[in-house]
Formats: sequence, structure tokens, C-alpha cells
Amino acid sequence: MDRQRYFVPLLAAFTYVVLAHSPVRSSERFVLAGDDVRIWNLAGSTVIEPATGDHVIVLVERAGADAPKLRIATDPVRGHAALRVLYGNDRVVYQDRAMRYGSTSSVQIRDDGTWGSDGARKDWWKGMGRRVTVSNKGFGMRAHADLRVQVPKGHRVSVYTVAGAATLTHVDGRILFDGGATDVTANDCAGALSVDIGSGSVSVNKFDGDLSVDTGSGHVGLTDVAGTSLSVDTGSGDVNGIQLAARDILVDTGSGSVDLASVHAASLKVDTGSGSVDLSLLSSRCALDVDTGSGSVRITVPPNFAADVDIETGSGGIRSDLPMTVIQKDSDQLRARIGSGGARLHVDTGSGGVALVKSR
Repeated sequence: MDRQRYFVPLLAAFTYVVLAHSPVRSSERFVLAGDDVRIWNLAGSTVIEPATGDHVIVLVERAGADAPKLRIATDPVRGHAALRVLYGNDRVVYQDRAMRYGSTSSVQIRDDGTWGSDGARKDWWKGMGRRVTVSNKGFGMRAHADLRVQVPKGHRVSVYTVAGAATLTHVDGRILFDGGATDVTANDCAGALSVDIGSGSVSVNKFDGDLSVDTGSGHVGLTDVAGTSLSVDTGSGDVNGIQLAARDILVDTGSGSVDLASVHAASLKVDTGSGSVDLSLLSSRCALDVDTGSGSVRITVPPNFAADVDIETGSGGIRSDLPMTVIQKDSDQLRARIGSGGARLHVDTGSGGVALVKSR
């Protein structure tokens, strides 16, 4: 009995202490008028979603031991509505899964707290600005801001960050996301999307519009993308895609395999320094150009495909199960015509075999 009598008050007191010292995170709401908005935040996650009104809404949630030191500025920048999260420190500590342990990401920040190609003078860095580093360990300001950006249909929004994952869902607008070490995921979006990151994976699922992806290193995955232009550039990392439809498709990777299936395009160019290429086309006519320093190439085309074929390989055989008129053929080169010809199919590989396959 005595033990029960004392245990209850002690438990209540412990609960009170825990609740009293638990951090309470709340969002601050900012309304940015105009159809071209710029946002800068060094560290923190970014969620971009649709808005029902006419203005861009930004919800800012500060976090970290030094969160109270963060300042939010909403005055215009170079004639555009803008929001800047100001850190006031040259070193920021932020833990995020996209940054390898012990890694850092740096950026040169202008005196107004902005960076990136947002219309500033190209020589802005001469004699001005400072270098700021974001790291996931060590000393520095322990603070970040998680952003929820709500975008009305058709509006242009540019988000600049250094570290922190980004997620876009059901957005129909013109979006630029410029990051350092980060992963980017876009689901069921439309309009125009440009992703430019230093490192991290990019996943785009169901997108209608022009898409551009540029990552220094990281895997790129695309599913159900349709638009006028599709461009992917990665320094190192595999590129995988399925159900892609665009007038022009360009994939450039320094090292990494490229695997694209169910592709409908008028023009398709693939360039990889090293890595295999596997393409499956739905188009009966497609200007196709594949260049790989090393790696095998496999191209699957529909039965009614027509093209003028030019294939060269430094080492590796050439195989085709397509009916064609051979113009020139030897161990490392093939010139031929498939069907009525017209569109050019060019393949150049330094080492690796080339196979042309008819789909069933």
C-alpha cells in the first residue's frame, strides 16, 4: 500500500517534467503575392503542394537548439516576391539522410542572403559574399527550417537550398528546385519542373510537362512522364525510366547505366561515359543517337520501325534480328537501312556489343 501511494505522485511529477521540457514546434505562415516567387533556406526539408488561392503560401517550422536565432525576411529580391531564412552563421549543423556521415556542402552567399542563378549579375561573387558550409556533424549553428510551400496553378516558384529532402505532390506550376545534398521526389505533378542538385537521388512519378533533372551524383528514376522536352544529366548514377513520351529526350551520365522502357519520342539521345544502355522504343520513327565510352547497347524497336542505321563499336560484336538492307558490314561497323529508312539510328561504343531487337 505504501509503495503504491508514493508511486502515483512520483509518476505524475515525472510526466509533468517531461511535458514541461518537450519542445513544441509550430509553423509560421507567410503570404507571398505575385506569380514569380523566390525562396532561400540553407537547411531543412521542403514540401511543395498545391494552393487553392491566388498567392503562394509558405509555412515555416523552425527546429534545432539554435532555432530562435533564425530570422525570416520577406522583402522583395530583385523585383520578385521572396522569402529568405537567414542563419547569421558561416557554419550550420543539420543531420539529413541525403548527406553521408561527415560530409559537408558549401555555397557562396551574397550579402542579401541569396545564392543561385536567380537573375543576379553573373559577376556577383567578385569581392562580395561569404562562404557558408552545412555539415551533419561538428560545431556550428544547430538550426534548420522545414518549409511547406503551397503553389497556385500556373505560378512560378524557385526554391534554393543546400541540404534537406524535397517532396512535390499534385503541383501544377513552374517549379525550380536548386539544392546541394538532397533527395527529390515528385508525384503526380504538371507544368514545368527543373531539378538541379549537387548529390542525391531524384524520383519523378507521373508528370505532365517539361522536365529537366541535373544531379552531380545520384540515381534518377522516372515513371509515366509526358511532355515536350525531357532532359536528364547526372555525373554518376543510373537512370531508369518507363512510359516516357516527349518530342525530345536527352540522357547524359558520366558513369552509370541507362535503362528506358516504353519510350515514345521523335528524338532520343543517350550519352554515357561508362555503363550499359538498354532502350525499348514504341515509336516507329525516332532519331536515335547513343554514345557510350564502355558498355553494351541493346535497342528494342517495334516491327514497323524504319531507320538508316550507323553502328560503330571499338570492341564487341554487332547483332540484329531485324530485316534490313545492308550497305556496309564488318566486325566493328554496320551501315544499313531498316524499312523505308528516313530517321537516323546511330550507335557509337568504345567497348561493348550492340544488339538490335524486334519487339514481340
